[in-house]
Amino acid sequence: MTVTLFLCLIVFVFPSRSAPPIHTQSGQAEKRILRLSDAVRLALLNNPRILSAQKDITIAEQRVKEARSLFFPEVGFGANLTKFDAQRLFLINPDIGPQVLDNRSPDKELLSGRVFLRQSIYSGGRYVHTLQLAQAALKQARARDEAAKMDVLFEVKQLYYRLLMAQEALRLCEERFAQAQAEFAQGQGFSGWEALSAHETLTQMRSECAERRQELHGVQLEFLKTVNLELDVSVSVEAELLQSPVDLELPRAIVWALELRPELQSETYKAQMDAIAVNLAMSERIPTITLLADYEVVGPEFLPDRTNWHTTLSVRFPFSYHFWSQIRQKRAEQRQGELNRAALQDRVRLEVRQAYSAHQFWLQEADSRKKEWERLQALYAREMPGFGRFRRLQALSWLLNSQLRYLEGRTRRWIYQAQLERAVGKEL
Repeated sequence: MTVTLFLCLIVFVFPSRSAPPIHTQSGQAEKRILRLSDAVRLALLNNPRILSAQKDITIAEQRVKEARSLFFPEVGFGANLTKFDAQRLFLINPDIGPQVLDNRSPDKELLSGRVFLRQSIYSGGRYVHTLQLAQAALKQARARDEAAKMDVLFEVKQLYYRLLMAQEALRLCEERFAQAQAEFAQGQGFSGWEALSAHETLTQMRSECAERRQELHGVQLEFLKTVNLELDVSVSVEAELLQSPVDLELPRAIVWALELRPELQSETYKAQMDAIAVNLAMSERIPTITLLADYEVVGPEFLPDRTNWHTTLSVRFPFSYHFWSQIRQKRAEQRQGELNRAALQDRVRLEVRQAYSAHQFWLQEADSRKKEWERLQALYAREMPGFGRFRRLQALSWLLNSQLRYLEGRTRRWIYQAQLERAVGKEL
């Protein structure tokens, strides 16, 4: 009993530090509201593609360090204790250090210590080309990281605009449907064709609201996945000051895309890597010069007094049967990269033209739909007092359709502006 009271006292005095989820009065989790800047920050922070691209940068940086280490001398030391019984002269394992064991030695133990140095003086450009290859790969990894960030940024923007439209469209549908229900309830005197038309109008508005509600749920799930939030989180977006229309000429957009698109930059670095690979293959036939130095102390005692040392300048003339096949292979890969780069340039030009054309179209179309919606709204406000309930019910349906068309046009203008930015390779 005493233990139970003591545990209860601990629970009340030291409550749990874990933060409980925030709930509203209805018991449901509080809805999370995000602005576009918040969504972009969350997506760039935890996106798997970006994290993987950043790891590629880390790997490439370490390879650059590894390639630079080839220019430094290889230095090492070692100590050996050897027990032997030699019937004749023999050489122990070269991995331990070259040592000849004499069968005439009365001592059956041998202590040896060795310090060595190996420095490449001339390698035919192999080390230089290896370093250049690693540096080009690092630049390519950074370009791929930028491309991944731009893809995620475009995906977040278009989902943000779609979610914003879905929220507004559902709000409008529910508002107009409530007004239409009120008109229908007060117009019980409908008969004949008017009753049939009124019922069909109300049914269409209800179906529109149901579809908009389901569309909002689907877009919310896509948005949550893109910004790396839990899929059971209730989220909505808050409108910000969105972009002003882009004042950009098509030729300038194409030039910017060919200069700024990270995919093209990545292919440029790939071309550099292909050229370096050809030079690296050709360097296989160039002689190499190496300096080697050894200093060794050998004897049966702990501090032996016998010393051996040597300094060697080595020249090697390589000969390879597959030399020409490697060069042909690397040159074919270089030509293949040139073809891929030309195809990518054509694809970038096409993407810019398509995005520019779509943006210009929806820029004008959104303005036209806005004017049509404002004109219809003004006519409705002016003529509504003279309408009967059946006409007002039809007018509400027309108002809803017109406003939804305007919302769609405005959203498409924002989406295609974001797509144009992605095609150009910079924010406009």
